[in-house]
Amino acid sequence: MRYWLWMQIDHDPKELSHKAIKIVALVATALIAAIAIPVVFGVSWAVNGLPDVVVFLLFGTFLGLTVGFFVGRWDGLRTHRTPGRDG
Repeated sequence: MRYWLWMQIDHDPKELSHKAIKIVALVATALIAAIAIPVVFGVSWAVNGLPDVVVFLLFGTFLGLTVGFFVGRWDGLRTHRTPGRDG
């Protein structure tokens, strides 16, 4: 009877099996690589064709918007603190 132990279900039947998760991860990785590689080469080709001033302006704009977004989120989160835990 011991040789049948390998056939027992070792996970919750309501959850995906480890094999299914690995297959989904491999398919997602392949899709990301298939999409990201042409996008990266296309962006680098487009940026290399632009003048340096325009590239620096775009980079500064995106950096400023990103920093502003996170500063705004931090400032907004300060209003939701638990009373008495200011510090």
